[in-house]
Amino acid sequence: MEDYWQYSGGITIDEAKVVARAHGFALEIGRVSRFDNARGVVIARADLQGDLLNKLLLAEEIQHGLDRARAEASQALLRGLSLEEFHAELFERILLGREQGRFRFLTDNDAQAIKALIQRLWSKKR
Repeated sequence: MEDYWQYSGGITIDEAKVVARAHGFALEIGRVSRFDNARGVVIARADLQGDLLNKLLLAEEIQHGLDRARAEASQALLRGLSLEEFHAELFERILLGREQGRFRFLTDNDAQAIKALIQRLWSKKR
C-alpha cells in the first residue's frame, strides 16, 4: 500500500488512543497494522515515526472497524474490487464520515491529502 507519511503527519500514541476510544475502539501497538475484532485498532511499531502515528493510517484502521457491521471488506471481495479500489472506497467513506462529524482529528489539509490519495488509488486500477 501507500506510504501515508507522504500525505499526512502524525499524532502522538496517547492522542491516537483518545481518538480510537472516541470511535469506540482500543488502540495498541503490535507487529502489523490492522483492525482486530477482539483487540480493536492495532498499529505496527514499524509504521510509527518515533512515537508518532500517522493520521491517515489511524483513520484507515478506525474505518475498517466501523465497516465491520456492513461487512465492507467481504462485499468488496464479492464485487471483485482490487485492494487499491477497496481502499479508495474506504477513504471516500472516511471523507464522508468527516463531513458528518467523525474523524475530527483530520484537518482540512488531511482531507485534501486523502482526496489526492483516493485519486492515486483509483489510478492504480487493474
